[in-house]
Amino acid sequence: MKRLLFILITFSLVLTLLTSCVVIGDSTKDDGTNNTAPAYTYTAFTPGEKATLTSLFGEEIPFIPNNEYYFEEIYDDLGARYICYYTYGNTDLEFEAYLLQFLDYDLVSTDVDASGNVWYYYQKGNLCIDISYYKTDYASTVDVFAYLADVKTPESGEDVSKDEKLYTSFTESEVEALISIVGEMIPFLPNNEYYVESLSDDEGSYIYFYTCGNTREEFDAYLDSLYDYVLFDTEIDEYGDTWYYYDKGNICLDIAYLETEDGNYVDVYVYLAFDGSDDEPGENYPPSVTEKIYNEFTSTEKKTIIAIVGETIPFLPNNEYYVESLSDDDGRYIHFYTYGNTREEFEAYLDSLYGYVLFDTEIDEYGDTWYYYDKGNICLDIAYLETEEGNYVDVYVYRISGDDSDGGSNGENGGGAYPDGYDVITNDGAGLPTDSDGVYDVDFTIATNVKDVTDQGYYLDGCPTIGSPSVLVIPVDFYDKTAASKGYDLATLHAAFESDDPTDGFYSVYEYYNISSYGQLNVDFTVLDEWFRPSRNSTYYARSTDYSGYLNGDQIIINEALAYLSTIMDLSKFDSDGNGVIDAVIIVHTLDINENSDFYWAYRYWNYYTDFGGRYYEYDGVYANDYLWASFDFLFESYDEGGNPTYTDRSVMNTFTFIHEFGHILGADDYYDLSYENDNSPLMGLDVMDSMLGDHNAYTKFNYGWITSSRLVVCEDSVT
Repeated sequence: MKRLLFILITFSLVLTLLTSCVVIGDSTKDDGTNNTAPAYTYTAFTPGEKATLTSLFGEEIPFIPNNEYYFEEIYDDLGARYICYYTYGNTDLEFEAYLLQFLDYDLVSTDVDASGNVWYYYQKGNLCIDISYYKTDYASTVDVFAYLADVKTPESGEDVSKDEKLYTSFTESEVEALISIVGEMIPFLPNNEYYVESLSDDEGSYIYFYTCGNTREEFDAYLDSLYDYVLFDTEIDEYGDTWYYYDKGNICLDIAYLETEDGNYVDVYVYLAFDGSDDEPGENYPPSVTEKIYNEFTSTEKKTIIAIVGETIPFLPNNEYYVESLSDDDGRYIHFYTYGNTREEFEAYLDSLYGYVLFDTEIDEYGDTWYYYDKGNICLDIAYLETEEGNYVDVYVYRISGDDSDGGSNGENGGGAYPDGYDVITNDGAGLPTDSDGVYDVDFTIATNVKDVTDQGYYLDGCPTIGSPSVLVIPVDFYDKTAASKGYDLATLHAAFESDDPTDGFYSVYEYYNISSYGQLNVDFTVLDEWFRPSRNSTYYARSTDYSGYLNGDQIIINEALAYLSTIMDLSKFDSDGNGVIDAVIIVHTLDINENSDFYWAYRYWNYYTDFGGRYYEYDGVYANDYLWASFDFLFESYDEGGNPTYTDRSVMNTFTFIHEFGHILGADDYYDLSYENDNSPLMGLDVMDSMLGDHNAYTKFNYGWITSSRLVVCEDSVT
């Protein structure tokens, strides 16, 4: 990029940023000099910011100590990335001392802009730093722009072939994008200018990797580096360019070398083959290999299965599979099916269903045998199908109801009766009064069919339900979704969790649980006084939520945040019961709400692994296991005249999404109809876990340990 054009663009950006900035405290005098003690609040970049700098430039840049600064990763119109790092309130002498930190850089030139401010242009290799110090009515400001110098201007298209290439490998984020889409890395073509884009079309996601300026010889050397890929076809397109089609298993590379008036380009498309049609690579798919590509459901798929049937099911290792959440008249069910498994692998899968009982088999109209398994009220209908298009394994997973219909679904829908011998628990003979009006005392301490809230599947060591557990609330914003740009303030967040003012017109999460528990639970919320900004844009973390074997984006953010916080506070104080586990982490982020995507909705999750060795990352001797994830916008939830939720009325303070999700952290399940098909909720929406209103019911309070008895009303008419 041309330096003069870059200066004009970035200077305009700085003016825009300054006019929209929200000041956190007043740390300057009227003359712009610093009005605080010499010991500054911020003396180094955060770990996330350091990681961003290193990924872009291969090294960090000098930091100027201050009491308020901003760090943004920005893209320009040409797709290049640069860093805008600026501080408020530093003095002239501090700025001069900052320039002395650039002794190993070359001062290429200086320039005075239209406002009379001096810009200093430093360079070390191809890393450029543009720096300026100026004073406004608001404060004194230090501006730092860091970027990589272009080897050629984009307009010229000149060939910049060098013996020593600038770029010799993908960046960390590009590697993660490749792995998320195709499952592994691909060879890199060394170059002086390249781009990587993660795209999608009707057939799925793919990576578009292209370089500018490589020679034909370098392209041929790149093809030679694909030694473990198979060249199965070539084709000349309408422009006369030759495309080379490689694959390795179901990973496909479509590659071409293009010579144009603007320069030479290498185009590489990377994707997974989906079927065996003749119009796309991978026609021999699926590969017959002992080592299967997929060996477990993704965390999102597990969440879906657990939500519908109460637990996950065994996985059939394969090279291509699909999971669908469907519903019919009988309720919701999961359709899990794979392509290309052998009969032997199918039989091995049946053998893996220990804990399930085979109670029936049936041959359908196509001659395929269906196997009907159950475990309690969880049913698996399974078949192995051999067709002209390949082999399929079909698995339908659902919970059975108690009607009189035939058992099994024939692979078409959920439903069916309990198999012979299955125990159905009813109130018959349980000693409960019937056919008369009255109020009866119920002693929960002698109840036999109750839920142990400390044992939800793998949920262990959760947040205590009595006492004063310490809970960490982390506000999170992103380079592309800043809190300042959305008008969010931390005072609102403090009030939402910590307020104990009975006159403020809403229940804080603290107030709600103090009242609901009869004073037995007094949550000590610690809301951070700064926004934590992860090292990547929000789209990176959203993209990282659906591939198997890696952390979800929300969990990556939590790990980044805890790593940073462990350097400025003792995280062990958030383990109030001393069991080595942080009681709970609450993330309140700046992303927009989208109910069709988990990442942009509100939920609580637990039991995630935080490294690839199957262990948890520890910080200050404790690790995180249980967390709540929700948008700041949920605090403004209201409903329009049609009953549809809106999140734009800033006069509203609605904490019930956080109250509901915190109920999960304490151990309660959702009580609403998970099929979302019934007009009336089981408790008519009058319980906080059944909707977003009301108190916890007596059953939940007993499980939380807040009550030992209650009163049961039985009536034909009405009883007070």
